[in-house]
Amino acid sequence: MYSRGMHVPRTVTSMFALGSLLAFSSACASSDSSDSPAAAATESSDAASEVTYEIERADHVTEPVVYEQSPPVGGPHHPAWQNCGVYDVDVPNETAVHSLEHGAVWISYDVDAVEDPGTLERLAVAASHVLVAPFDGLDAPVVASAWGVQQRFNDPGDPALAAFIQRHQLSPSSPEPGAPCAGGVGDPR
Repeated sequence: MYSRGMHVPRTVTSMFALGSLLAFSSACASSDSSDSPAAAATESSDAASEVTYEIERADHVTEPVVYEQSPPVGGPHHPAWQNCGVYDVDVPNETAVHSLEHGAVWISYDVDAVEDPGTLERLAVAASHVLVAPFDGLDAPVVASAWGVQQRFNDPGDPALAAFIQRHQLSPSSPEPGAPCAGGVGDPR
């Protein structure tokens, strides 16, 4: 098993960076100075609520897996994990799911609906366990997935996306939170 203690400094830095990005995004998205819950709900009105799933298996397999969710949120996966970072092409579901097992958040986006993925790229750079990649056939412009949870977004700049990452990156709900998100497969930018 991996020690979470080895990752604390980077995690603390990543969480601070995400919190700063969230605060900055919220400030930029808000057209009034109200701090009320109603104002926060308006700012994130494009975000659907999180959907949670019961994941019954987390075993390693070498054959392709048919997942119940698209993008998948957990289940059987390849023995190698996908290196976290930003990709210009789709990544294999089975290796991405292994990254989710390690506590990563996978941000998938529709290249036809997201003209400038720069906002998504900045979220990945600010965090240790975030994977950003295009995904064919999405039913929303952006989908954020973590182990057993998923949320869809119409706007890549929605502050709720940064909040999703802050809540779910390295979550104890994942089977192996804090396990590596580097040293696996794939060459992110």
